[in-house]
Amino acid sequence: MRTIARRLGFAVVLWAILFVAAIPLLPLQATNLAAFKAVMAMLGSLVGGAFAGYYFLSIERDYLREAIVTAVTWIVVNWLLDVVALLPFTHQTLPQYFMEIGIEYLGMFGPVIAIGYLLEKKAAGKPGVYS
Repeated sequence: MRTIARRLGFAVVLWAILFVAAIPLLPLQATNLAAFKAVMAMLGSLVGGAFAGYYFLSIERDYLREAIVTAVTWIVVNWLLDVVALLPFTHQTLPQYFMEIGIEYLGMFGPVIAIGYLLEKKAAGKPGVYS
């Protein structure tokens, strides 16, 4: 139960950090949407990667399974929070949201799954690709 609460808590805090970080960048969104998206993707990768690293410090087994569940949880929670907090202000339809914003959350899979995969291999005592 504690793991579920931590997973959900990390997801909410991750979303909140990105949401708050986007506010001062709104003028950039209006003038250069590509730059805004690039900055937000970079922030999402940095914060998400740091959170994933910290999150896995307390995980002791089933790393890959935990990574998959965590990545899916974080993405779904971020989508739900965006639908509740962001869509009313942007007046986007759900398909528009997913094509313009929501799809970018899928980038969370990479770092989280990579950490889980590597920890799983290390725990199994298997050498890495470059060993």
